[in-house]
Amino acid sequence: MTVMRQWLIILVISAIFSVAINSILFGALVNRFYVDYSIENYNEHIAQVVAFSKNALQDLSLTRRQMEVQLETHLQDPITRIRLYNIEGELLADVGREFFPMSMMSSRMMRYSQDDVDEEVDYFEIGDGSVDFGYLNVTRYSSIGESFKTRRFTYSLVTSSLVSFGIVLCVIIIVGVFISRRMSKDLRYTAKLALDIELGDKTDFVRSGVKEIRTIQQSLEMLNSRLKLKQKSRKRTIDEMVHQTRTPLTIIRAHLEGYEDGIIDFKKDEITTCINQIEAITSILSSMSEVIDTDELSENVDYESFDISVMLKQIVDGFHIQYKRKRVSLTLANTQRANIYSDRNKLSQVIYNLLSNAYKYTRSNDKVVVDYTLEPNADLVIKVSDTGIGIAESDLSRVFEAYFRCENAMNVQGDGIGLYIAFESIKKLGGTIAVKSKLDIGTEF
Repeated sequence: MTVMRQWLIILVISAIFSVAINSILFGALVNRFYVDYSIENYNEHIAQVVAFSKNALQDLSLTRRQMEVQLETHLQDPITRIRLYNIEGELLADVGREFFPMSMMSSRMMRYSQDDVDEEVDYFEIGDGSVDFGYLNVTRYSSIGESFKTRRFTYSLVTSSLVSFGIVLCVIIIVGVFISRRMSKDLRYTAKLALDIELGDKTDFVRSGVKEIRTIQQSLEMLNSRLKLKQKSRKRTIDEMVHQTRTPLTIIRAHLEGYEDGIIDFKKDEITTCINQIEAITSILSSMSEVIDTDELSENVDYESFDISVMLKQIVDGFHIQYKRKRVSLTLANTQRANIYSDRNKLSQVIYNLLSNAYKYTRSNDKVVVDYTLEPNADLVIKVSDTGIGIAESDLSRVFEAYFRCENAMNVQGDGIGLYIAFESIKKLGGTIAVKSKLDIGTEF
């Protein structure tokens, strides 16, 4: 059963109970009030009939017809007949239902006769307290609540209650259908949102007017935002690893092309350089497999002790052929041994990215220098400087943002992620990276 139908059924049942109970209680109270009013009215008529009868018995000048005309005015429900006798028992006046206006009984739905209910006779002695003048018989319905007017009033009350109940029920059904359709529409829209999020389709969130449904939609919106952030993070991680593979592949390609052109011979050092690049690619591919399996890249830092001079020499040697073919000078200014405790792979990737950037944004006959110093506090400071095209001052604050490209670098192939990787890697190692640059003079990291 749909939510719309359940809501409508509950609403109709609640309306039936509330209207029925209200009609019963209200009808009972109104009927009680009317019955009390009828009793009071009856007592007033009796008092007036007794007073008139006393005067009539004392004033013997009234004819029978005159007395009956006066008594007819008191033939009001529940009184059906009035008979007046003198003290000797002689009937002086007799009026009854045959004189009751028939227009009061014209309703097709109310066909009551005098025989429909039991009647009782009230006996009243007429006198002044010491002498009786006669007596009065008043015939009435045995129960005032069974009088014609009371029945007609009860019938009208029940009819009005049923009509009002029908009107209220129709209004409630119409309102219920409208509200349930609106709720059903919001629920169907929310279900579509969930399906769109699952399929990765574009979603446009429109807030529902129902608080509970709006809460579900807000939860879906938050879930969609988290999924998008996760997808964006995963894309960035994949882009990082793809970018990291380009440098060792470029180095290997440069060595192979140099060997093919007769520029270099594959001696032990050249073979070692190529093996190091292959190991770097293998490590990146392993990390990429981890991302595919777990949707996230391990943030572990593998600390180890190693000689920074050896690592930098291997990296510079790897770029040597590539730089030589572009006629850019690449120099390692310091070869002094210095053991450090850090993550070799992450630190080497930072240097790779900086030298790759320097290669892209230098021109023929420019210079690139790699230098390092070990501070007295055991901090290692590595500098990579070049005499390339430089970076505009307005762009310096954004060079470490992912996918950011400087205006003067748009004609150079790249994806704007190398410096971002360097920044994040140095941060994971607990270090800092900064940049100084001037247009057409050079840059130093």
